[in-house]
Amino acid sequence: MATNPTPAADDFRAFSIEQNKALWAEIAENVKEARVLERYAVIATAAYWAFLIKDGKVPLTGMTYLEWMLIPALLAILGGLRSMALLSRITLMGRYIRKIETDIGYRGWETFLESSHRKGSKPFLSTGAVIWVCILLMTILVPILFHYFGFEPSTGCPRCP
Repeated sequence: MATNPTPAADDFRAFSIEQNKALWAEIAENVKEARVLERYAVIATAAYWAFLIKDGKVPLTGMTYLEWMLIPALLAILGGLRSMALLSRITLMGRYIRKIETDIGYRGWETFLESSHRKGSKPFLSTGAVIWVCILLMTILVPILFHYFGFEPSTGCPRCP
């Protein structure tokens, strides 16, 4: 019966270094993806509104308000949920790296971050939530404020009074 050999200290160290590199690369990719989601949600909302605007006139009335708000709001909600999932994963990886840093007695970046914020604070999640709430508010308020932007109401719209 063969027994599993105990990994040598060098093997463990090499594994730890590679794991740390992989975790930091994944964190960087997740942050990048969260920022791209924010940008594309705003671009998609603007493109959708541009599609609805006909000849510089905004066919927006109380009856058509849902058309102007529903799809952009859905984009904001779904994008926000995806972004929060990414940022939650980043927080989990950070907590894991922090535990390793504490276990080996090394004061790395994650340990520094923990001591620079109040206990239980999650700055990435907080800023991400603020951005997505602002995007959602934009999708709701901008259609209401279109007439302040110099757009004239459309005439000839079959559903518009």
